[in-house]
Amino acid sequence: IVQTYVENTRLIWYRHFCNCTLINGKFIFGYYRLIPSYGLELIVEILLNTRLISISSTRSNTIRKRLHICQPFINKHHFEYREIIDIKTNESIYQLNLVVVSSNKDTTLIRLIENFEREVLKYPNRHQCFTLTILYFYQKNQTINQIYDLIHQLSIKYTSIIRLSIINQNQINYNRGLGRQLASKLFSNKQLLFFLDVDLIFTGQALDNIRQLMIHQLSISSCTVYFPIIFSYFSSMFNVNNRTVIDINSNIGSFSIYGYGNVVVRKQDLDKTGGWEINNHEWGNEDVNLFQRFSESSSECNVFRTVEPGLKHYYHKKMCNGIVNRERQKICYDADGVLLGSQRNMIIIPYGMSSISTIDCSSFEPYDKPISTWKTLVTNLNAAERDYVKSYLGQSLVEQCEEIEGEIDSLLDIWRDYRNETVANCTNPTIHSLAEPPVLRQRLTTEIEFFVKHI
Repeated sequence: IVQTYVENTRLIWYRHFCNCTLINGKFIFGYYRLIPSYGLELIVEILLNTRLISISSTRSNTIRKRLHICQPFINKHHFEYREIIDIKTNESIYQLNLVVVSSNKDTTLIRLIENFEREVLKYPNRHQCFTLTILYFYQKNQTINQIYDLIHQLSIKYTSIIRLSIINQNQINYNRGLGRQLASKLFSNKQLLFFLDVDLIFTGQALDNIRQLMIHQLSISSCTVYFPIIFSYFSSMFNVNNRTVIDINSNIGSFSIYGYGNVVVRKQDLDKTGGWEINNHEWGNEDVNLFQRFSESSSECNVFRTVEPGLKHYYHKKMCNGIVNRERQKICYDADGVLLGSQRNMIIIPYGMSSISTIDCSSFEPYDKPISTWKTLVTNLNAAERDYVKSYLGQSLVEQCEEIEGEIDSLLDIWRDYRNETVANCTNPTIHSLAEPPVLRQRLTTEIEFFVKHI
């Protein structure tokens, strides 16, 4: 597709005597979607390398283009395809080597090891396909007995699959890029490395898919790097339905399209781009830096991205307070804020609702304020989270929340006045359990439904 587009564009420019020439084009990012009434739609982003034709200048420029390609349904016999045939799994170049760098996250690391044991070690047919390497930073006064004993027992039982490297953090300060670069030196040039976050959980099927994908891609191109799009869970603060972590649902998480922390690459291809950034001692950027270097027009690698539902990232609060660089600190707070919760649940919770589709006003006490109000929720957030909520929802929407809450308070005041007047003029003691007037009930319901449905 890219080659055809480049050739056609070059021809068009030549015919129209354009003062620019198109040098080459490079695939950056793409995905497809199915339109049942029509067919397939393919969205592709490419980088075009151009040069200005001028006597006085040879300036080069890079143009980013997005292509929308539609393919209607046709007879299946018109398709050409190729299958990945059986390969010799005992060769190390066909293994997918999982690499994890960890520091001060013992509980999380144990969860990942148990996940690996459950999804890989319990299946003998996967023993020759996957390995797990852990680079562990520890401090001198830190107890690592539990981690060490667990990995040691597994490494004795599965000698060729699991290994642990320990680094004294009192001698080398921890940073993820340095840890990943050091871990990569344990492998030969042609081995496949899967760098993953310690907070990730995965299925065995997802690992199978990733391994087969890379073997296939490397059989048709000299260099391919895979940045899977994983599903990241939101904070439990806004999880109103208490769904389990096996679910993929827009209310409990989202696919991190701009997350590059998990990457599959061949060792020699990683080295050609300069490897991991090793001097970054603050949050983030080393993965974005690597992605950008692979995406540059001068790189010969194909960058492959697709959604991988079998990879899920547990929520954890990011440590943004110690970041000196203000711009990077803001990016950290923004990244943390994105995972606070879904827009939908941020609105449901302040009013104590269980779902938007089934609004039950009986949960609102007729004599008191709603159980969980917007102001109470905002008060419980720190300054950075509050700023994010306002920017994420929009300042006007936040003001609407507060305005609606004021409206509800007014309605409840009306009801309290109505009730007091009724009780004052009536001797019947059962009047205390009298339901709200239908008009008030209807108005309150209408206000809430209108607000929620138009968010």
